Amino acid sequence: MPNHIKQIDTVLDGTDQAQGYHGPLSPSGVKALKTAIAVMGAMIALCVIVIIGRVIYLASGTTSMEAGQLYSRTSPSVEFVLPTGAQVQNVSLNGERAIVTFRLHGQTKISIFNLHSGEQLTQIRFISPLPSAS
Repeated sequence: MPNHIKQIDTVLDGTDQAQGYHGPLSPSGVKALKTAIAVMGAMIALCVIVIIGRVIYLASGTTSMEAGQLYSRTSPSVEFVLPTGAQVQNVSLNGERAIVTFRLHGQTKISIFNLHSGEQLTQIRFISPLPSAS
C-alpha cells in the first residue's frame, strides 16, 4: 500500500485502528447515536402529550361570556335617544355597543351607544364637500 493511502486511513479512522476496531462507527459513536435517538424519541413523545393536553384543555374550557348572558330575558331594556325626525337605516351590535346609522335632514349620521346604559358614546357625521371655486 502506498504511503499516502496509509496516512489517509490513519487520519480517517483515528484511534480505532490502533484499538483493533474496523467498522463504520466506533463504539463511542454508536453509543452517541443511541443516546441521540433516545432523546429525540422522548422529545417526540413529550410533544405529542403536550398537543393532546392542549386539545383537551381547549375543548373543555369555558368561554369568558356564555351565550345569552349579555342579552338574557332579565336584562333591562335600553332606550337610545335620537334627534327628532331621524330615520334609522341600520342597527349593528358589537359587544357592549350598538351602532345606529340614521338620516336626518338629508345627512347620514352614525351614533354609537353603550348597550347597557343607553348613553351615546360618539357620533359620526358625513358632510358633503363644499363646491370648489373655479
